[in-house]
Amino acid sequence: MEYDPESQTYVPAPSSFADAMRQNAIRLSYQDGKITDVCLTSPEPVWVTNVKRGIASLIQNNMEDFSRDRNVTEVT
Repeated sequence: MEYDPESQTYVPAPSSFADAMRQNAIRLSYQDGKITDVCLTSPEPVWVTNVKRGIASLIQNNMEDFSRDRNVTEVT
């Protein structure tokens, strides 16, 4: 879904977005809760790469101990 500012509603995203996201796989090097490398299978538009990196960053975990709170700085 994407937000349409003219109608102020959410509308289905065009299939071109989904197609662009599915066209090439993204491979990650995931070590101890951190993504150390992002490996793209072939060149793709910068916006597609950025969306994939954003999604991948959501699965990072920089906490050393889950029993206490900790503020962390995310690395891009």
